[in-house]
Amino acid sequence: MCERAVAVVHHGWVSIGPDSDEVVTVWAAALDQARPEWVRYLDSGERQRLDRFRRPADRNRFLLGSCLVRALVAARQAVAPGRVGLDRTCPDCQEPHGKVRVVGDDLSVSVSHSGDWVLVAATVEGEVGVDVESVDPALETGPLARLTLHPVEREALRDVDPSRRAAAFARYWTRKEAVLKSTGDGLRSDPAQVRVSGPDEPAELIAWPARPELVGRLWLADLGLDDGYAASLAFVPAPEAPHGSRQPAVRVREATAMLAALG
Repeated sequence: MCERAVAVVHHGWVSIGPDSDEVVTVWAAALDQARPEWVRYLDSGERQRLDRFRRPADRNRFLLGSCLVRALVAARQAVAPGRVGLDRTCPDCQEPHGKVRVVGDDLSVSVSHSGDWVLVAATVEGEVGVDVESVDPALETGPLARLTLHPVEREALRDVDPSRRAAAFARYWTRKEAVLKSTGDGLRSDPAQVRVSGPDEPAELIAWPARPELVGRLWLADLGLDDGYAASLAFVPAPEAPHGSRQPAVRVREATAMLAALG
């Protein structure tokens, strides 16, 4: 099996997996592509959430992610972006911070943003999760590792050269986050219980006691962004999906043309 990694390019697209029709698409947008006039596409709940962000960069990340989802769904459904309905209801507390669901569509989407990047992953053949994190080389990983890593992962992280430890932790974290987002569990589940492969190994879900049926079925990959970022993608094929548990075809596309439809 080929190494599970793919690089994002700034023009066209690149691929991972078999040379066949794509199963998962990841749209990559740069933060400076956000436009304040796109607020008109948000619903009332999203506007309230947007208003709670104090830093312009945080506002733009949320705005860009929400509108990129609407742009791709609008293109898929041949409707105006403002007519696309999104539901973020948490299944536990009913607050609007759960996994994004497209109203009236079987498209599974996942949104992540950090630093200068916003990613949206989408598929109709199962469930998808994506996560991106900027790497702070000065990050003290010890306290975070004790909270979020499995004991085997913590031991492996201690063996990583200190100069690479923050990047290695970010790779662990984005893999776990992608897995948790693909199932909709999010951080309601303990990430330390989600064991993934080592940072220098091909991405793989090793164990998850709460969801043992996903081991060997969930497909995990690292996405290569600019230096200073870690990103991962998780895909759970639907039971009836023709690709089953085989490695899916993934395309990473620049979002400029898609965003142009927003005006």
